[in-house]
Amino acid sequence: MSDIRYSLRNIYWSKDYITGIKAFLTRVASENKLVHDKIEFYTDYLAKCWRPFISHLEALEHDHEVPVALKNLVTGYNGLKIEKTINEQCIEVLQVIYRDNWKMHHELNEELMQLFDAYANDFKLTKEAFIECENRANLPSKTKIKNESGDETVEETNVEPSIVPLFANVTFPFVLDDKLNFKNEKELFDFSVALKEKTLTERSIVPIPKLTNEFFKAENIINAIKKIEPRINSSPFNVNHIGQQLLILGLISEYSLYSSNPKSFDINKYYYWNNGILAEKVDSPDKSKTSNALKSENSIQSSISSWIRKVSGTTLDDNSEAEKLSFEFTEWRKTFVKRFNRLEYSEAQLENIFFHSCNKYENISLETNKIVNETNRVFKRLIENTQGHSASEDTIENEKTLENINYSMGFFCRGNTVPFTKWSNSLTSSQQKFMFGTSEIDSDISNSVRLLLCTIEGYEKEEIYKNWASNVSFIRPNNLKREILTEFINDNIDSNSLALQATVSKYSNTTKFVAKDWVDLMKLWLTELPDSLIPSILFDTIKKNRDLNDFEWVDKIPLGNLQVLLEISCHFKRLGNEGGDIKCLFWENGDIPFYHYFVRNPTSKKDYEDDILKLTPVIHRFLTSSKIEAKLAKKKTEKLTEKVNILVEKAEPMGLADAKEIKRSNSFSIPLLQTSQNGEDEEFLPLPFKTSSAMASPKGKRRSGINLLTNSPLEKQED
Repeated sequence: MSDIRYSLRNIYWSKDYITGIKAFLTRVASENKLVHDKIEFYTDYLAKCWRPFISHLEALEHDHEVPVALKNLVTGYNGLKIEKTINEQCIEVLQVIYRDNWKMHHELNEELMQLFDAYANDFKLTKEAFIECENRANLPSKTKIKNESGDETVEETNVEPSIVPLFANVTFPFVLDDKLNFKNEKELFDFSVALKEKTLTERSIVPIPKLTNEFFKAENIINAIKKIEPRINSSPFNVNHIGQQLLILGLISEYSLYSSNPKSFDINKYYYWNNGILAEKVDSPDKSKTSNALKSENSIQSSISSWIRKVSGTTLDDNSEAEKLSFEFTEWRKTFVKRFNRLEYSEAQLENIFFHSCNKYENISLETNKIVNETNRVFKRLIENTQGHSASEDTIENEKTLENINYSMGFFCRGNTVPFTKWSNSLTSSQQKFMFGTSEIDSDISNSVRLLLCTIEGYEKEEIYKNWASNVSFIRPNNLKREILTEFINDNIDSNSLALQATVSKYSNTTKFVAKDWVDLMKLWLTELPDSLIPSILFDTIKKNRDLNDFEWVDKIPLGNLQVLLEISCHFKRLGNEGGDIKCLFWENGDIPFYHYFVRNPTSKKDYEDDILKLTPVIHRFLTSSKIEAKLAKKKTEKLTEKVNILVEKAEPMGLADAKEIKRSNSFSIPLLQTSQNGEDEEFLPLPFKTSSAMASPKGKRRSGINLLTNSPLEKQED
């Protein structure tokens, strides 16, 4: 493993960007301060030591009759020209570096903070539009219905008798987070009760009118949610999104006399539980309580209607009210799309400048350290010359003068994105998530990844390998991502795979996007996932595992992730079997270690060198071994079979033959690698890449991979 190469130039990335940017700028300022300290040292040495020493010697020579030896000593010291040498070869050289580095720090600080402010503003506006769309999408489609006689009747809602109808304005199933999905009111109510019990609260010593005495910090309720479900996405955006949902549900309110609900959730503020029914859980309320609950529901629905009329500013009938809501929803969706695209642009600009700034400064830092070492060497040589002998090699060897203070945060990762959601025109329509930034990998996304890899394989094999080995770019793949988004929001497109297919078809005969753009788009998708394909909770397990053939941890990878890893594994095997050295992709790491695309270190304390040396061979073995490839397919089939068995058990009674038919039809829905009768792997037959013997195509163009969407790499392998 000693031949593994890596770079630690770009290790200042944090989820919110600003923490990493400040850490990087602090490092630049700290190292420049060390240069300034060196200048002061040499200046003080001349002013407080050398000049007084020579001055006293010369005074003795003039005031007293001194021996010849003392005169020779003064002459010898003056002949060394120590002050001139220190000024010219130490102080002046370091002053140039200090001025240049100070100017660079000032420019970096101004540029990066300006880009971050633009990103933060776009993020805030995009988040606002997302919340507005989500609020309107969660409103009931009809608050009141007029019957044929013209009388108003409240729409009926089925309320379980054991649950107080706190959530009358919620449509179930209700999703609070990707890991918190509630099928009915009972599940949401039980979660609310448990959440209240686990939230640490404080009590006010002096009662405040119109407010309860008990309140809590916003971060306390988030910590309580993490206790209930540790796997939630803890990015700043998602935390604010969860808090906003709790405000909309009416579970909490801001602890302030001037608050107006619902209001934007703020992690730095205080809140209180404003629903008295959560103070005590009633298992079997009597009829009178149920009656009061229904009245409460009617009251809530009436308040929603009055709120809508108040927003509209006019008195409208119910049909006009619904039309107005639909119009507002449509306008907010358009606003959300525009703001999301602007956010993508500003985020890519920030990432691009920050990434290259880190790399540029690392080279400057190495050069600065080299010059500082040279000044140390000059100074030590002068000191030893004053003692009558030349400096030895031991005393002037290279050393790391600039202190290696650890300001690092982590390798590049997009951890704080606004997930793009597609809503149709109907207020009660289902939502569809864009493939970038989503945490749930379903068949649509795995099909999209398959098509993306097939599109990449339409280029020359050498070009594909070179682009996988190079650093990720930011601007061009983000432009390509926005092109796919343009197709995704089309009303005639109902999946990510169709949006990607439309984009591939649109640019199949052009040179607007090249091989590197598609490869970098794949890298961008991997780094934009809220969690890595191999869940980060397995990081320590994989790192501590010394057996490269032990992959028991594969069982803990989600089913959707397994399918995508299988597609990537097949892609790398084809690339390797066509003559590419896949090992070098992992061993010759760029500024982002290759393993980092597939599994991330979730801890704040990172030993980068140790992580790279231990994770690289394991992940390389995992993604390129034919046995691992077969195991991925096997695990996927096992999980599907398990799901089918559960569905058959829960289904209504049917004939035994019908049940077996269901199992049989689902068991072979995923193609497996062909194995011999003795259980050993067959020889892997890769799909051919474009070669020199193929028909020549215009320079820069690729062969389209659209037709490959219907068949997975494994299916083509069996043909």
